[in-house]
Amino acid sequence: MTETTTVSAHLHLHENENGDVVDATVFCSGWCHQDWCATNGATYGGWNGCHEVDGPQWCANCQERM
Repeated sequence: MTETTTVSAHLHLHENENGDVVDATVFCSGWCHQDWCATNGATYGGWNGCHEVDGPQWCANCQERM
């Protein structure tokens, strides 16, 4: 049996033209989320943290393992 690990993460949701969520970018913190948005020209939609996601995950901004 494989043990499932969950981690707490911040998410940047990507929507299609219909407004449906089609992907998510994972971050270790709100700061990394904001910094990634500023660097990549994305709109920061506000705090979107404390999501439980399957782990391990790597932050899209700082590459830290969560």
